[in-house]
Amino acid sequence: MRLCDLKLTVAGTELEARAKRLNDELAKRGLLFRPHVWLSTEWFSPPDGIPGFAISVFTWRTRG
Repeated sequence: MRLCDLKLTVAGTELEARAKRLNDELAKRGLLFRPHVWLSTEWFSPPDGIPGFAISVFTWRTRG
């Protein structure tokens, strides 16, 4: 099964809250950079110019 077939989402999770906090802190300091954050099977930053980074799906979880 491919990762994209699992229908995972960061919406409503701690990861979404932390990404928002990061963006809020960047804005507070006057920085325009807003990195994309997504789930992947490994940690990485893409070489193709997309500003952002992947979070390992193995560290992602929902509570409840």
